[in-house]
Amino acid sequence: ISQVHWLLGEPTRAGRAADAAVSEAEALVAGQPGSLTYRGMLGESLRRQGSAFMLAANHTQAQPRFAAAVVELAVCAAAAPAAHGRAHAAALREAAQTLPLQRTDLRLAGLRARLQPLEQLRAVEPEIDALADDFVDTACVLAEEYRQARRFDEAFAILAQAEVVVENVTSQRHGRTNQVCNLLGKVAWDAREQPGRREEALGHMQRAVQAAAAWHD
Repeated sequence: ISQVHWLLGEPTRAGRAADAAVSEAEALVAGQPGSLTYRGMLGESLRRQGSAFMLAANHTQAQPRFAAAVVELAVCAAAAPAAHGRAHAAALREAAQTLPLQRTDLRLAGLRARLQPLEQLRAVEPEIDALADDFVDTACVLAEEYRQARRFDEAFAILAQAEVVVENVTSQRHGRTNQVCNLLGKVAWDAREQPGRREEALGHMQRAVQAAAAWHD
């Protein structure tokens, strides 16, 4: 129910539904603390709480909910990575993105931490759908953080990985290719004082345009 209200852009109702879900899940976990199902429910409900606060542009309240979700889902992902790994990785990203903008190092560390479980899942559970999608999306967010911090070499490195993985995404391949190439162009342009970066930026932008055209065909 919380997700429905979130999709409808109703933060107050989404928050009320998420609060009820958290309370119910907490009671279930208290009764059976060893249940991964109930702990996973709690983690997802905490994520919904955080999402409701984000919809209301309240990152201060959203961040601790996402951080709490990371704790619950980490237990589940360690025991059952196929069932809970993606949710744990998503919570890591959400917790990092809702940190204050000035906490750059912590935001970067959180986003890097999200890539680790995704890489591990891709290695041991390659049949899970959308792992490549998750990896590319997170890599782009991380690369933009690196770009804003003017850490261009690290931005290029993570986008180079995304360029390879984007060929394996399960949805919106051209759209995600456009995003990766566009970011590569921005990073190269920002680093244009380095030899050859101006020409490189133009090449990436041309590829971004081509991907965008293919995306909308």
